[in-house]
Amino acid sequence: MVLTSTDSNLWVVGNANLDDTIDEKDIEYIQSIIDGTAKEYKLCVSTWADREEVSMADANADGVIDEKDIEKVRSMIAGEEQIIYYVDVDGIRNSVHYPVSSIVSLYYLSALQIQILGAADRVVACDNNTASMVYLADNFGSLGVYDNTARFDPDAESIMSYNPDIVLTGSREWYCNTLESSLPSSRDSIDIVRLSSWEDGNAQVGTMTLGYILGCMDIAAEYIEWSDAVLDMISEKTSTLSDDEKANIIIPKGRENAMYEANCVGSGRYETSLLAGVNNIADRLGTTQDYITFDEEWLYNQTDLDFIIYNGYDKLGDATHNKEWNDSMVERYSALTAAYGTEIHTVSDAVLLGPAYVIGVIYIAKIVYPELFADMDADALFQDFVDRFMVGWDFDVSAYNAQGGVAV
Repeated sequence: MVLTSTDSNLWVVGNANLDDTIDEKDIEYIQSIIDGTAKEYKLCVSTWADREEVSMADANADGVIDEKDIEKVRSMIAGEEQIIYYVDVDGIRNSVHYPVSSIVSLYYLSALQIQILGAADRVVACDNNTASMVYLADNFGSLGVYDNTARFDPDAESIMSYNPDIVLTGSREWYCNTLESSLPSSRDSIDIVRLSSWEDGNAQVGTMTLGYILGCMDIAAEYIEWSDAVLDMISEKTSTLSDDEKANIIIPKGRENAMYEANCVGSGRYETSLLAGVNNIADRLGTTQDYITFDEEWLYNQTDLDFIIYNGYDKLGDATHNKEWNDSMVERYSALTAAYGTEIHTVSDAVLLGPAYVIGVIYIAKIVYPELFADMDADALFQDFVDRFMVGWDFDVSAYNAQGGVAV
């Protein structure tokens, strides 16, 4: 059975039954496939690259489902040193040597995933954007640092000087798309691990799959359980709304040079908004691109637009940025508000995009449905997330958000 989507967050080949763990049930499932009594699941999830069907039961990647795959899964359960296969951010079967002791991380959202998983001590170098983020600096600020352009085109020789087990990055569409060809093909280490930290709204998939690769499944499972509990609570409430009752919103970028650029399908922020139970009218722009520019006249013609929610600054260091930006946008669109009642808000990009996206869902839901979520304390939920999953960062959410730093 070919699947173009799945509820499973663990895209490690060998997860034959597509739950969120690799265990004896996968061995039983592979045996059932061999016996002809169960369907073989194949993931075909690429959104832009050449589509590839990856059998989740073909644990040893030899193209045949047989006893050898059962033995492979047994070795994975035992935690033996080996090569494991996984479906990467682009839907391609990729491989990595297990276990992993050292990491070069080239994107701040990838670094946040590592921090959530409690594996920050394995990172030997990172990009300077990661090192400058206040919520990452305690763990990564003193490491070897690459220029921020490294997330797009890193220097292979420099990476080799650290000799990491893996280089963690994202989609070939955006990140390090020449890195595979720049590193020596004969190398016996430095696997390039490509996982979603935001792409296509698959941050949970990327985080749990990374958790398996790093041997941090307990905390990965806790992160998924916490996130799903919040999302289920929000979904339970918003599922009672008819389409006409759902708020119409759009999420433009909160920067002067991109204020007319909307986040669309695949941007991550678009997917975050939908989980809050809204209608995102970026669909009306008729594009398959992640982002598209619109003009102000088009915006004023959307007479049923209830909310403009900008994705604001993401550093969570200076609370004044988002408040100042939002105040200027409230003034700019005062006529729109007067005519149609459209509200203007800004939410920090640190919680709209990436592995903390659930917090963005919380704040959007609180903004657009204040009565429905009157009993939901968004700041308290964010504080719990910080205390559980952003270890090493001393942050008072309520005090910061009182200045408009997270959501305004």
